[in-house]
Amino acid sequence: MRGLLSLMLVFLYSPDTRAWEHTRYVRECGESIEWYLSDSPDTPDFAVEVISEAFDTWLDLVDCSGGHTFMGVREGHNAGYTFDSINTFYFGDPAEEVAGTVSTSITSALGDVAFILNGETYIYTIETDVVFNDGVTWLTSEQAADPTCDEGIELKAIALHEIGHLLGLGHSCESGEECSDPAKQEAAMHWSSPEDCDASRSSLSADDEEGFRALHGGWAEVNAETALKGSIPFEFCVSTLYVTSDPEPECEIDWGDGSENGIYSAGESICHTYESTGEHTVYVDWETYLSHDEGVYNSGTVSFDVYACGPPELGANQDLIAIEESHSSYRLSFASEAIDEQCLNTIQWQVSQDGLTLIESDSPSPLITPLDPGHYTVTLTLDVGGTELTDSEDLFVPSSDSSPADEWSGPTEAEDKDSSGCSSIPRLPTSPLGIVLVCWAGWIRRTKRAEPHPLSPRRRMT
Repeated sequence: MRGLLSLMLVFLYSPDTRAWEHTRYVRECGESIEWYLSDSPDTPDFAVEVISEAFDTWLDLVDCSGGHTFMGVREGHNAGYTFDSINTFYFGDPAEEVAGTVSTSITSALGDVAFILNGETYIYTIETDVVFNDGVTWLTSEQAADPTCDEGIELKAIALHEIGHLLGLGHSCESGEECSDPAKQEAAMHWSSPEDCDASRSSLSADDEEGFRALHGGWAEVNAETALKGSIPFEFCVSTLYVTSDPEPECEIDWGDGSENGIYSAGESICHTYESTGEHTVYVDWETYLSHDEGVYNSGTVSFDVYACGPPELGANQDLIAIEESHSSYRLSFASEAIDEQCLNTIQWQVSQDGLTLIESDSPSPLITPLDPGHYTVTLTLDVGGTELTDSEDLFVPSSDSSPADEWSGPTEAEDKDSSGCSSIPRLPTSPLGIVLVCWAGWIRRTKRAEPHPLSPRRRMT
């Protein structure tokens, strides 16, 4: 195996826990990186010093004994991208290859496989050319930090970014992607260029450092194998995958609830059960040799905030669902004070009639627009820490001309049925005409109840 292939530690990466990305083009860490400047009149006087500082900032993170070497100016050469196996930095965009940004780089490779990391094949590179745009006022870090500065771009920030590409790092996020995560915004490998006189991008973020160490030294990434919150008894599990030579490192885990720390070997899973409710911070400490120097260690700490949820606490005679009528609309809500809202994962409302779902909503308190008269069933399903709770309530929507008596659903104690099916009420007229009128009124009432009301299959809700 060549160089870095024998030095790599391969780990399971979780994109949710880091922002850095790799280009999958890498250099052998133990070999010196030789680089040149083109023969350009636009090259600032401090270019060699600043580019050297940028190389050192990256390479000092790992024990790369080869380092880097400035080989001088390529006399008479200022052609832009040239695939000649020579790492060259060009100023002034001599071939007009840079558009819409202050710099760009291109890397070429022979196709020799370096290693396979997390299922991805990494290739050894043979050169990277970096081209800085024309029309840019380049500044040292001191000039950019000067309060009187009003124009210019700090060269070290741009050199750090492009050398990051040369060493195998991709962008922390791309243009057009969601980049609200501070780890992505603060990284030297963020896709955007700094503003004029911005001296804040001349150093590496923790995310940049992790990404580079993952390529050229020992590294581990701890992954949660279960949800971060759940109902008690709540089991939380973590794992760390190593592929490395002996001695295989161990991880120590503090569960955050006062219980004894756990020790587990790489490649294994370890679990802990929380019996009481509350929030806990879990810390996992790992340590491993830097792969190319067994006298030097690399280590890290990963933390998870987990929450153990309690069961719902409904009071005596307290319903989970509440329905409030307002101007012919109905506001649905639930007894949120009885639910541990930190553990409330999902809310699902359904309004149905005769088994047909008419309305669905995941709003905590939806407002239903006027419904056609009739009987409905309101069902609420909650996922609280992985435990499903379901409750339902009946909803009666009266017609506009109905009275409270229209909600009657059966005979009262004062009513009974005679053998003819007509309502027989004490002290009603007993004359033949009176009996006919009473029976006719009862028939009309039952007919009105039996008529179906038009009902659209879906209703708008806000």
